[in-house]
Amino acid sequence: ASKLSAWIVFESKSLIVINKPSGLPVQGGTKVMDSLDALVRRHLQSQAPSSTAHLLHRLDRDTSGLVLFAKNKETAAQFGSLFQSRSIKKTYLAIVHGRWPFDEAQRRVSLPLTAERLGQVDRTFIDLEGGKESLTDMEVLAEHPSQKYTLLKLHPRTGRKHQLRVHCSYLRFPIVGDTKYGVHNRVSIAGKEKPASKAITTPLCLHAYKVQVDDQAFPVASPPKHFESFFPQLNSILSKHSTS
Repeated sequence: ASKLSAWIVFESKSLIVINKPSGLPVQGGTKVMDSLDALVRRHLQSQAPSSTAHLLHRLDRDTSGLVLFAKNKETAAQFGSLFQSRSIKKTYLAIVHGRWPFDEAQRRVSLPLTAERLGQVDRTFIDLEGGKESLTDMEVLAEHPSQKYTLLKLHPRTGRKHQLRVHCSYLRFPIVGDTKYGVHNRVSIAGKEKPASKAITTPLCLHAYKVQVDDQAFPVASPPKHFESFFPQLNSILSKHSTS
């Protein structure tokens, strides 16, 4: 549980907030060696054997960033209601392929989604007739000097599975490193094109940066290093936009 200590961004008597690394599943399952849920439980039980952890929401395995856990049933019920009523505002950072072509720096995307499971594969797709309402607010934070990548701030107004990844992909701005919904997934760490044989697979560039509950905002989660490989001035960019 010691490695978990470095990922804790906030902890109180009732709540613990973790900055999850990319590649770590939130929950256990078949073929899962370890999970964030298990690490948090072991961490809390090392402090008090009778303690428990209640996962409040999920992130995809390859998405990094903030995950909230309650330490008791009362807090879990309270946050469950807040998530259901959409009182919790989440801010994501994403690096996408392409240069933002729209005149406006901000854009609201409304595209209904349907999630389905085909064999062992979960997939979400745009379903204009039968899909569930899905809203994402997008804002440009910076353009890469090569004009091949754009740093976006994303606010999901709904919480559909893979919503941000599918919305970006549908607009023809797939998130860098997205092997499921992306097109050009192999780029070098320096953000420059290389022959496929020498290319390094970049982790998914989608990061849950901030969580705000009414007027309370938890400390932000520092983006992973592969974000800085594309935007070395990332910290100053975030400070300038004060991603609210």
